Amino acid sequence: MITRAELLRQVRARGSFAEGQAEAAITAALDALGAALLPSERRTFVDVLASDLASVVLAAHAPKAPLDTEGFYRRVQRHEAVRAGRAREHAQIVCRSLAEVLPEGSIQLLLARLPWLEPLLDVEDAPDRKSTRLNSS
Repeated sequence: MITRAELLRQVRARGSFAEGQAEAAITAALDALGAALLPSERRTFVDVLASDLASVVLAAHAPKAPLDTEGFYRRVQRHEAVRAGRAREHAQIVCRSLAEVLPEGSIQLLLARLPWLEPLLDVEDAPDRKSTRLNSS
């Protein structure tokens, strides 16, 4: 089970955040991920998240049109109420942090539904994922 504290450690290790910003970035990115997923996919995705993180994903309201990378960034920006560049940076940090802590099945679920997330998750560069892929070749 991935806890907020564990994800917060990963996020803070990757970026310089003012007080409360890392928490806001996590919430904004999880909300945007939840909005991009279908309700059934959200339920599957949250199985590995602690309840406080899962509730953010499950409470997300789907946009009228499917999200793409830019829509994802805009949603994070609106949720965090920061400038576009800062929202983009925060979203990338949170996604890369998620790539470090999520099990392979959760990553594959996200990529199957949201292939545009692959560069954000930086799946090929995540140490655990890289060794798994090399061993399975």
